Amino acid sequence: MSNTVSVFLGYGNGSFKTEMIIPAGTTPVYIVANDFNQDGNMDFAVVHNTNSSLGVSLGLGNGSFCPQINFPICNNSYGIAVGDFNSDKVLDIAVANNYWINVGILLGDGNGLFRPQTTIGTGMFPTLLGVGDFNYDNNLDFAVANWANNSVGVHLGCADGSFRLGRTFPTGTSPWGLAIGDFNGDNSMDLVTTNCGDKTMSILLNNGDGTFRPQINYRIGDCSYEVAVGDLNGDTYIDIIIIGTYSTYMSVFLGYGNGTFASTNTFITDANPLALTVHDFNEDGRLDVAISHYGGTVNIFLNTC
Repeated sequence: MSNTVSVFLGYGNGSFKTEMIIPAGTTPVYIVANDFNQDGNMDFAVVHNTNSSLGVSLGLGNGSFCPQINFPICNNSYGIAVGDFNSDKVLDIAVANNYWINVGILLGDGNGLFRPQTTIGTGMFPTLLGVGDFNYDNNLDFAVANWANNSVGVHLGCADGSFRLGRTFPTGTSPWGLAIGDFNGDNSMDLVTTNCGDKTMSILLNNGDGTFRPQINYRIGDCSYEVAVGDLNGDTYIDIIIIGTYSTYMSVFLGYGNGTFASTNTFITDANPLALTVHDFNEDGRLDVAISHYGGTVNIFLNTC
């Protein structure tokens, strides 16, 4: 493992400049980009799985970055998410501390620095996180996939950055990936998990108060460590994109807008896709998909719908 982060600057037409290599700590696993110091430039934060740190690299606005600043977290951590958890208009970070069975909350100071983490207990072996206001109280909450409990935990937030005792809702076997979207058009944030144990994805529709209806499961064919959501076909309904982590494909489930989804459309990728994101890479108003792979390649799928 190279212990670096790769940055590809886009031309705005779906193509990218040559890779830039940014040094990182030991075993970088999950990354998120946002403006952590409120200077209008994009920064990134990366979870280091084996050296108990979260690395933050502040952007200079020209595609280069300041040397990484590290903040202590637990070792064997995975997922990362961003939100203003204490209502001070400054971005904070949540990290899933997998082996330690908790989520760490690092409150930001607005200058790119973060306070020591406080931890919130979760189900067994939390993996990926999602952030949203699940109960309409204007405070951000988080959901986390609990791999060993076959569940998703929902933790409702308070305005001071603390969280209530979490509630768990059943999923398929061994959930890893998690994403948030309004799948049935009721303006409430719903959940989707991808479950490696039984090769399914679970849809959990929000009742509007931060509780969720029983799971609806769809076969996905393989373990998927990542899932993303977005309107890919321009019908205003949220669709779901998953990857076959131990295979060579991406699958798209088109949403009907009522919480159900059409049969999968499958696209060939390089071997062992590990992570994906959706964005309009060629500025045509349609969401595209980028996928990174274990072998060090990136596939860009430009949307033609």
